[in-house]
Amino acid sequence: MSGLQAERTALARMRTLALLVAVLALLLREPGSGSAVAAVVAASALGALTLGAGRRKRYQQASHGLETGSHTPDVAGTLAVAVTVVVVGTVAGWEIMSW
Repeated sequence: MSGLQAERTALARMRTLALLVAVLALLLREPGSGSAVAAVVAASALGALTLGAGRRKRYQQASHGLETGSHTPDVAGTLAVAVTVVVVGTVAGWEIMSW
């Protein structure tokens, strides 16, 4: 195996978090956006930076695991991205509904 699956997963996670940060940053520009939006923007940015910092290590582990047949999925990383998406969606929906 070439390890492309690991690369696609890593790129998808970074793209998802980058888009979340961008959307929330746009929400901050709206008049009357609350401190909840600012907190979620900060948390999303921190999550994106953290995910980006460990990207190479996770890619190498996943690629090696796929080559040797001993790959185990990164459940914690996937769950973290999923929870971030749900929280951001909830906060964004709440802010939009309160306009």
